[in-house]
Amino acid sequence: MLMFPQLIAGPILRFHTVADQLRQRVISRHHIFYGLALLIVGLGQKILLADTLAGICDPLFARWETLSAATA
Repeated sequence: MLMFPQLIAGPILRFHTVADQLRQRVISRHHIFYGLALLIVGLGQKILLADTLAGICDPLFARWETLSAATA
């Protein structure tokens, strides 16, 4: 609970909590390009790292009952 205090209150926010932020937001070309860059980097990490490591981890996790702590 100390690391994730939002979980105590619940993950869903009420509109009145963020209404002012939504009304005052500014959408610029810079923000759009930054968001697209984050999306591309995240997709690249997913494709290059997660999909590659899944080939190693999936067979191990398929037999999780016999998996030792060191192997995990």
